[in-house]
Amino acid sequence: MKVAKGHRVTGRRVRGPAKAREGVGSVEVLPSGRFRVRVWVGGQKKGDTFATREEAERQRATLAVRHRAVAEVMPPEPQALTLAAWGKTWLERREELGQVRRPADDASRWRRYITGSALDAVALEDIRRKHIAAWVDVMVKRPRAKGTGRLSPQTIRHAFNLLRLALADAIQEEHITANPCDGMKLPALGGRDGWAFLSPEEIAGVMRGAEGVPAESVRAFTVAIFTGLREGELIALRWGDLTLDGPKPEVHVQRSHDGPPKNGKTRRVPLFPQAVEALKGQLRHATGEGDGVEADDLVFPSPRGFQRQPSDDFGWSPRKRRGLPGPGYRIALGITRRVRFHDLRHTCASHLSMGTWTGDPWTLQRVAEFMGHGSTAMTERYQHASPGHLHELVKPARVERGTKAQRGTEAVVPRFRENTVPPVGVEPTTFGLGSRCSIH
Repeated sequence: MKVAKGHRVTGRRVRGPAKAREGVGSVEVLPSGRFRVRVWVGGQKKGDTFATREEAERQRATLAVRHRAVAEVMPPEPQALTLAAWGKTWLERREELGQVRRPADDASRWRRYITGSALDAVALEDIRRKHIAAWVDVMVKRPRAKGTGRLSPQTIRHAFNLLRLALADAIQEEHITANPCDGMKLPALGGRDGWAFLSPEEIAGVMRGAEGVPAESVRAFTVAIFTGLREGELIALRWGDLTLDGPKPEVHVQRSHDGPPKNGKTRRVPLFPQAVEALKGQLRHATGEGDGVEADDLVFPSPRGFQRQPSDDFGWSPRKRRGLPGPGYRIALGITRRVRFHDLRHTCASHLSMGTWTGDPWTLQRVAEFMGHGSTAMTERYQHASPGHLHELVKPARVERGTKAQRGTEAVVPRFRENTVPPVGVEPTTFGLGSRCSIH
């Protein structure tokens, strides 16, 4: 490659004064195996991609002339593709192809945290780690849209992961050759880890109910706690998905509010007695208002009999109702700290991991199977849910002295934790759930 005076080549990059770069070109291999030509013409890179190196070299030789000659035969090069333009195209295509369960959520997250940022106007091929790091720093210091405080660590992680996925797909489209997000570590964000769980005392309070809290909501909260169902799975639950009687009561989780469950995986979940009791109470409520239930009838329909909206959490969270602010049923149930409806699912996983309900902690694999996690990596955080429970496990055993006839002998009686939901008859090590779902 002929290089103008005052010019030097460093790897694939050509460095030097703008005038010296004129007509200098290069050929690089893309991850797809195609060959991309880039030639400096008029202060811009011009070129295309080709299937073979020979075709690419011919094009490079053709373009490697002074910009005045090229300008007579080549149309103006379009502007470089920015992150804003790529994001719009990317989000629309994902929705059209059905590649994401909730495209509106991703689009909203993109508008809130990427659109209008300094990163938004940068050309894709010019984005570097320093740009993303600066964007993350702004996110860390950014206040919430409503209320006080800053963005939660989980919100920042979601926005970062969305950006990383967009840039990964840009590689597939050959807009860029590397993802600057790969290998980046977010700073120590501190604060909440994005989730909480209820204590045994709080669970008991939820199950007792309270004045002003509808019984149907109490039953829904109880089922959510003892099954770990996601909100969408709970509101889409049908009576035909349940087996409430027999030796193996279970729920067949096979749908969410807008399609199959997350990750597209169905699962059969054994029912703890507390969940069975709540569901039978809901069944008595449903049959008492009409001629019984059909297999396809919703277990927890809206007041008008339709499927609830994804934002409907059975009144758990504080929000406006009929234009007036409401405290949320969790306040009436005695839970004054910030606990979301989704944290009822975390409550289930946490207590399974700690063995609160079964006497022995469950393994990561069994908790992941019960909860429908895609991998045990998602389940690992529950091992650290309550460090205090480890101290409970190593408390000294209570020693009972024998009778006179047994003098010199001792019977060691394990110390059971107090104020916990009593263990129930669900075998944590067995998932032999091959029976068909039915209503009993």
